[in-house]
Amino acid sequence: MEELHPDDRAAIVLTYWIGLSAAEAAILCGCSEGAMWKRLSRARAQLRSLLSEA
Repeated sequence: MEELHPDDRAAIVLTYWIGLSAAEAAILCGCSEGAMWKRLSRARAQLRSLLSEA
């Protein structure tokens, strides 16, 4: 998780660990819901890549 961009890390933490919807997380992060979905997509892809290397 530390290797993720802080915005992407926040998206993962807010939605998967805390359980907020993308819309709720977007409000907290000050971005649009579409931008939050993009952050989540980017973060999941990067996490898959990092985990497959491990």
